[in-house]
Amino acid sequence: MITTYNLNKSFGTHQVIKNLDLCVRKNAFFVLLGPNAAGKTTTMKLLAGLLKPDSGQISIGSIDLLKNPVRAREIIGYIPDHPFLYEKLTGLEFIEFIRDIYRKDKRAFDLNMGRLLQLLGLNRHITGECIENYSHGMKQRLIIAVTLAREPLVLMMDEPLVGLDPRTANIFKTLLKKECEKGRLTVIISTHTLSVAKELADEVGIIHRGELSACGPLSMLEEIAGTTDLEKIFLTITQDD
Repeated sequence: MITTYNLNKSFGTHQVIKNLDLCVRKNAFFVLLGPNAAGKTTTMKLLAGLLKPDSGQISIGSIDLLKNPVRAREIIGYIPDHPFLYEKLTGLEFIEFIRDIYRKDKRAFDLNMGRLLQLLGLNRHITGECIENYSHGMKQRLIIAVTLAREPLVLMMDEPLVGLDPRTANIFKTLLKKECEKGRLTVIISTHTLSVAKELADEVGIIHRGELSACGPLSMLEEIAGTTDLEKIFLTITQDD
């Protein structure tokens, strides 16, 4: 569902992503792990079409992201760790704005939106109040709801649980896992939180200094590192020479 070939990205003289070859199968829950400044966020922005690589290829489904970015973004949902919302809009205005710019059927979108708002505990809070007055957690839940209401085929998230209380985080994780299992969604998230990978991942990629150090099912990484302890696997694969 998501593939990259020989992907490279530099900022000035600093090469952040180096010859990245990645393959995420359809309906998988893929977790990209890495220490701080490893290249996780840059990778996610490249996959979402927010950054242009210096070289290489990116395919989302059968779509070449670099040749057909608008078409690719129609099937992508992207949630950064600190999402941007138009904070002078009310919650209802923002929902309608997202629905209209993606040209979604009003009835189907509103039905999905109502279900997700209730599930995420926002149905009583979406009123005439401006988004700037929402807490960080409410903003995060709102962007999650409007993104999923679009019914993307691929969901990309950078540190997705930031700002969510434990109950909402658990609901969100359960929802995403079920959507993958039903064949409705492919999920790729980047995080440095090992417990998220242990709990959710079908496959794990570990990025270090801009390079993919290891990638595959957790069982394969356990064999490489010689341990079933995810923390030790992470430390072994990302250790410096």
